[in-house]
Amino acid sequence: MYLFAYADDMVLLAPAWSAMQKMLTILKTVCTEYDIVINTQKTVCMVVNPKCSSKSLCVSFPQIALDRKLEFVTSSNIWVMS
Repeated sequence: MYLFAYADDMVLLAPAWSAMQKMLTILKTVCTEYDIVINTQKTVCMVVNPKCSSKSLCVSFPQIALDRKLEFVTSSNIWVMS
């Protein structure tokens, strides 16, 4: 499991949906402790390089939640800095 952070943005990477849900639960606990608000309206999930490439994002993927069910996206605007 990995976490990348820059300014007020974060990217969480996990090998499975259950690990992602666990990371989000931990993140929520820590944010609550330090009075940090997570903007769930801007929070999305994306599957990258799934083991079975014939699978596409659909309702059969488990729902990941952080105060609400998070939306799955197929692409995102990601800024890469070198």
